Parts: sequence; structure tokens; C-alpha cells
Amino acid sequence: LTATASVARTNLELGAADTVEFGGFVPPSGTTAEIDAVTTAEIGSVMVDTDRKVQVRFTGASNYEDIGGLNSSAVVQVNAGASTAENGAALVAAYAKAKTLTPNGSALSATNRASLIVGVGSYTLPAQLDVDAEFVDIQASNFASDLSKRIVYVDGSAISVSANDVLVYGLVAAGGLNIVGDKPLQVFRSCNSTANSFGGGGTASGTFIDCTGGQSAFGGNGGTASGTFLRCIAAGKSFGGDGVASGTFTSCVGDSGAFGGYTGVAGTATGTFVDCKGGLYSFGSYSTASGNFTRCVGGDDAFGKGGTLTGTLISCQTSTTFQTVSGAGKTRLCLDGTLTENNQG
Repeated sequence: LTATASVARTNLELGAADTVEFGGFVPPSGTTAEIDAVTTAEIGSVMVDTDRKVQVRFTGASNYEDIGGLNSSAVVQVNAGASTAENGAALVAAYAKAKTLTPNGSALSATNRASLIVGVGSYTLPAQLDVDAEFVDIQASNFASDLSKRIVYVDGSAISVSANDVLVYGLVAAGGLNIVGDKPLQVFRSCNSTANSFGGGGTASGTFIDCTGGQSAFGGNGGTASGTFLRCIAAGKSFGGDGVASGTFTSCVGDSGAFGGYTGVAGTATGTFVDCKGGLYSFGSYSTASGNFTRCVGGDDAFGKGGTLTGTLISCQTSTTFQTVSGAGKTRLCLDGTLTENNQG
């Protein structure tokens, strides 16, 4: 039997690690270190990396590229195909499958999560995608922090996120990325979307890191921005504009009426703001600025101008003048539009 197998292997020109099962070719496998050590591969040959659970294709005798992961009990992967419409349908089907996973043989939980990995490409959704399953995260397989280099685009319809304990990572949601209700465990990271996204007109109470939205994003347009926001960017009326900005904001940038500002309706800025920048009528303009502001910059009539300033401003700057403080309000080392230092309270 051994001799016969050896002859068959020779006749079929199979390598030592190659196998054939029921007519299907099974590529050889190895650890990452073993694959890295290959120096005589044929261009186009495929191996399975058992450490990273991905397939690799050799582009040279010792160089290779990843060509896709392997589904597991915790992972479903979807990749772009022939058309954006087909891609969108495949994305919807893949999410439905991810919701049925039982990672490690156990039910989904906060410590036993599933992931839908979305490959490079454009996905046109046939209808709104409802991200409604707890503990099922959606992540782009490749993206960069520079918006121009993000390469996973989802359009055609909005993505509505109603699940609480969920991560959405690295997607450009051209159809809109909406948040349903008050969901404090939601995490959005390195995502890019449109006007009224990220809880615009509603509540943005989760965690948002390196995300970019359009007009009225992040609980703007009369909504509530009560979450944690780090290095996020949006246009006017964002971050609780015309509404309530009660969360924690660090190194965020908005435009006119941002951060609980005013664009026709009075908002309030009650949260904590560090190194943030808003446009005219931002930070509780014509209403109430009762939060803590450190090294923040506002445009005309910012920081409760025309209303009440009962918060604390440290090293902040406005392009006009500061509102006279009341109550426990304080300003320290702040600069007005003429670069005159303002210290009150």
C-alpha cells in the first residue's frame, strides 16, 4: 500500500504535503514561521496559515499575500465579488449567518463574541441592514486612519445599529450609520458616515473613536451626545447641536452650532470638553455652558455667549468676547477675539 501510494503521488506530481480528497485539492498548511521560511515556492501556490487562520498566495519564491481568512465558530468573512449589488446581498447574508454562531461551542456573550469580517470592496445594500444582535461585531478587514485610504464602502441604504454590546470598526457607511435608542455599550471606531449619522436627531451615548460624520452627526440636530468621543469630526449642528452635549469630548472638531450650540434652537453644553474646536454659536451659545472646557476654541458668541456661563473655562479661546460668568462659573487664561486675556470668577 505504501509503495502504491508513493507511485500515485509521483504520477500526480504531488508535493510531500499535498493531498487529494474526493477530487478536491487541499492546500498544504503550516505555521506562520514555517510559511515565512519558504524560499522556493511556485508563484500562485497557496498555503494555509494555521496560526492566523488565513490563506496565503505566493507572489514570488519567498513572498506571499493574504487572500482571505477561514470561517470558524467565531468568524464569518465576506469578500467583494463581481458586482457591488451582489456584494451587498452577500454582506446581508453573512451577517445573518454570524448571528447564528456559537463561538467555542457556547452561546454568544460579552466574553464569547462573534465577528463579521468585511473584505476590501464596495457593498451596495439591498435594504437597510439592521445590526440588532448582541455580541456580533462588524469589522473591516483592511482600512487606514486616513479617510482617503479607507477601502470598505457600504452604500445603497443605511446601517441601523440597535444592538447594545457591539463594535462597528472601519466602515465607510455612505448610506448613513444610524443609532437606535440609548445604547451605552456601542463602540464605533474609525468609521465614516453622512449627515444625521451616529445618532443625529437622537441619542449618541456609546463610544466613538476616530469617526467622521456630516451635518448634525453625533447626537446633533436637537439630539443628545452623552457618550465618549475621541478625535471625531463632523460638520455644523453636530455633537448635541441644538440639543444637549453632556458627554466627554476629546480632540473633537465641529462647526457652527456644535457641542450643544445654537443654530435656531438653544442647546446646552454640560459635559467635559478637552482640546475641542467649534464654529460660531458653539458650546452652549445663547443658552447654557455649564460644563468643563480645557483648551477649547469657539467661533463668534461661543461658550454660553448671550445666555449663561456657569462652567469652567481654562485656556480657551473665542473669536468675539466671553459671556460674563455667573454662579460657579470661572475663566482662566482664556483669550478673546482681540487676544486679550480673560479671567473671571
